[in-house]
Amino acid sequence: MYIIRKVDRPTNYRLYIDDGPYFEDIRFLYNWIGIDSISLYKNDQGVSSKSKQSLDKVFPMFLHDTLRNGDYKEEFSDGTFGDIKYFRDMKTRLISQGAKQSPMPNL
Repeated sequence: MYIIRKVDRPTNYRLYIDDGPYFEDIRFLYNWIGIDSISLYKNDQGVSSKSKQSLDKVFPMFLHDTLRNGDYKEEFSDGTFGDIKYFRDMKTRLISQGAKQSPMPNL
């Protein structure tokens, strides 16, 4: 939550131009680590309602990630995207700290 709160998000968010880059931390946690970062963000008292509304505009786009479930699906076989063990360990650690699992299939 500390990192999520510290990301400098735009105050004048425009969906047609800014369709997600200011929420890549949320997307990464949701799609790749498997943590329900959407709920974490939306339930955080330290996040403004305007920022939460901006996230609502891009949330459906989070579900599609060409490296996660598209034509260029990452298989973690060559180490380019990192070690899948690190992702799994991070998920286990965050869940042990109270985070909930996202509905994405496990890596």
